[in-house]
Amino acid sequence: MAQATLPAPATQQAPAEGKYKQAFGSMGNQIVSSLWDYMQAPENKARLVNVLDPLIQHIIKSIFPYIAFSAVLFVLLLVVAVLTLVVTLKATGYNPVSSLVSSVASVVPVIATVAELPKV
Repeated sequence: MAQATLPAPATQQAPAEGKYKQAFGSMGNQIVSSLWDYMQAPENKARLVNVLDPLIQHIIKSIFPYIAFSAVLFVLLLVVAVLTLVVTLKATGYNPVSSLVSSVASVVPVIATVAELPKV
């Protein structure tokens, strides 16, 4: 009996590099390559750092109050959520100490039974 073979795929996909080459075209590739080579020079890297450092510092200074406010707001919301949970549990009469004691009491006989089993 002959085994059935799967048909070959109709089209093969180009590698990812080919997609970018198609997107930029040959002139675009030349521009990107020359720009990349230009930026690899140490003096050009230093210039870029000298331009970007103050820009990044300014952005961080500008955005810091918003980040701090968001962090404080998050902590306050967390505190309000915990307080709401505590008030709700108190209103329903839930006593965590008695429920913890009953949970431990139900587990202790099981542990004692396991401890009395003979060692194999």
